[in-house]
Amino acid sequence: MWFNNFLLLSLLIIIPPKSSSSLIDLVSSLIIYEDGVNSKGICVPYINTLKYPTIGYGEVCKFEKVQKLIEAKKACSSYTQDCDEQKAKQWLRNTIVNRILCIQNKDNIKNAFNKAFKFRRAILVSLAFQLGCNNLAKYEDFLSYMAKGDWARTADEMFNFNWATELQDRIKRYSYVIKNNKCKDFCQNYGWN
Repeated sequence: MWFNNFLLLSLLIIIPPKSSSSLIDLVSSLIIYEDGVNSKGICVPYINTLKYPTIGYGEVCKFEKVQKLIEAKKACSSYTQDCDEQKAKQWLRNTIVNRILCIQNKDNIKNAFNKAFKFRRAILVSLAFQLGCNNLAKYEDFLSYMAKGDWARTADEMFNFNWATELQDRIKRYSYVIKNNKCKDFCQNYGWN
């Protein structure tokens, strides 16, 4: 099992999946654009929407909810010591790799992943990054439609995600990509060609 995961990741990193960029690069640029960073700086801890102490491009320092910024700073203290933009991008890449491995261990997500290519895969991995694999696996209709290649229904199903109302513009962009496996002008913001 570990060898298959290692082989998969090696192929994803070395041989881009039908694109000029590797999957990890596509997902990285997508997350960097969509999530951004703390307006006070990439190495300044903040509290994410789920109340976890976070730094960089969504790196959760500790999976214990906090209420005050001082608590987030304390939880992230070991991260801030050697933090810079390069380190934050490496944390992001490591998390993306972990999400891809997680996807391979959840049959319903893996089936959807295997049906998708290029931009659709990037969106799926981004969702695994945002929600976590266990939560993404709960969106069975979305994943089932994706595994069948029913892109229109997959795109429509995205509007049923719990956070769809909070992030409507993002969901509209994601659903357009899922439906068409390409994007409009907004892909320039992602750094996608």
